[in-house]
Amino acid sequence: MKKFFLNIFSLSLIIFSGIETIEAQLPVRKMPVSQAINIDRQSATDARSLEFAKEALFNQNFMEAIDQVDNVIASDPYHVEAYLLRGYIRELIGMKQEAKMDFEKAQKLNPYAFPVLGYSGNGKQLNVLAFNSASNLEELPYVAKYDDYFSYLDEMFSNKVADTESDILEEKYDKEWRYLAKAIQFSENKNYTRAMELTDQLLSEFPESPLGLDMKGLLLMKTNRLDEAEYYLQKAVKLDPNFSIAWYNLSVVSRKQGKPDLSLSHLNRALAIQSDLGKAYFDRALVKKQLGDKSGALDDYNTFINEQGGNYLEAFLNRGLTLKMLGDFDGALRDINLVIANSDESAALYKYRGNIYLLMGKTELALRDYDKAIEMDPTYEEAYFNRGIAHLNMGFPSRACVDFAESSVLGYEDASEKMRYFCR
Repeated sequence: MKKFFLNIFSLSLIIFSGIETIEAQLPVRKMPVSQAINIDRQSATDARSLEFAKEALFNQNFMEAIDQVDNVIASDPYHVEAYLLRGYIRELIGMKQEAKMDFEKAQKLNPYAFPVLGYSGNGKQLNVLAFNSASNLEELPYVAKYDDYFSYLDEMFSNKVADTESDILEEKYDKEWRYLAKAIQFSENKNYTRAMELTDQLLSEFPESPLGLDMKGLLLMKTNRLDEAEYYLQKAVKLDPNFSIAWYNLSVVSRKQGKPDLSLSHLNRALAIQSDLGKAYFDRALVKKQLGDKSGALDDYNTFINEQGGNYLEAFLNRGLTLKMLGDFDGALRDINLVIANSDESAALYKYRGNIYLLMGKTELALRDYDKAIEMDPTYEEAYFNRGIAHLNMGFPSRACVDFAESSVLGYEDASEKMRYFCR
């Protein structure tokens, strides 16, 4: 069940239970897989409703999921996948008799329904194909984060010095800043050892410097010493509760520790202090997406892109993936096309776009992108796997099995699982 919910954002509910054998047993009703799963004739509205249903199912909003599937069936009473999905949801929540009726209806509409769409026996077994990597988190470039850091520190020191009449305090702030500026420069070049030496020198002279403690925590985080990083960052925000950058860095540590709720709390605190902290919107969108709040993530990506003037392609990439999850395939395609047009060619980008084309029912375009991804990276196991799905949707099971076999050899576990059902 856990594996099912992790992969619910897929194109269709497909398991491969020896389709060639079943076709041989039922020669009079032979039909292409694409027809069997309604790819050719389902409307864009139906496709979106199914995607919303799977999203609701992922969040365990079962009645909302059923409502979405009901909309599909009302629009198309012959939609096989809709009956199977509704039957599966009903079975999950204990509506056994209603589930049985849905399964029987699907089977009556198409005798291939169970094996082609992912159900075996009475529908208790369901596998869902993953059309994205396990993690879609794409962080901003390292230097981009430091741009905000420099600006904030510069403003903070300027304000403190302006409010200070003491030459001794002004000299202290100036010295503290010079330590930090050098440490940041070394850190930008990933010379963390030298950056840490300078930060430790700063803290030896000014042990209660929130800036020094923050820098120490940041460097510990960059070297994956997360518990130590959390300790120093907590000290920094305790000394200066209005230190927005430290709250932001603390949120990154929490996210890396697998604590998205705590990360979200820290990001909210950072933005309450400094509403124009652009990178916090980007990271908050990532965390919201982890927590299932796709609409909230989209709002934050939009804010980030508007504030930054569209300077960061990572934001368009992640917004595109979020739009896909929300069922806005046209919007997702626009963002992914923009990223592809303005960045170095990447196998992952072509795989992402192929996934969107597949969701839109544009299987030939999806195949072209998967071919490109594999040409660029012949070891890309997910691209082989998804190309296998595209071949299957076009009615070429033998080609699909070749791709599943290659994906399995490269280590993609779902491919091995599908081969057991489909490729015999």
